[in-house]
Amino acid sequence: MAKAQRAVDSGRAGSVSAYFTELAENEPDWADAELLATQILEESGGTTAEDEGWVESVLGVKETP
Repeated sequence: MAKAQRAVDSGRAGSVSAYFTELAENEPDWADAELLATQILEESGGTTAEDEGWVESVLGVKETP
């Protein structure tokens, strides 16, 4: 809610409701992107430990098992 309110306060959203409506409208795009990424990984044979290390270093995160 706080993030939505900040968007309203900064003029990026007309209302809190509009902020969440826009998120809901964009959700299918994320689902499509996740499906595409999964398909690419399956077709390429997956990732290596080296690939995952690079991603973690670039994003500054470490995946937990």
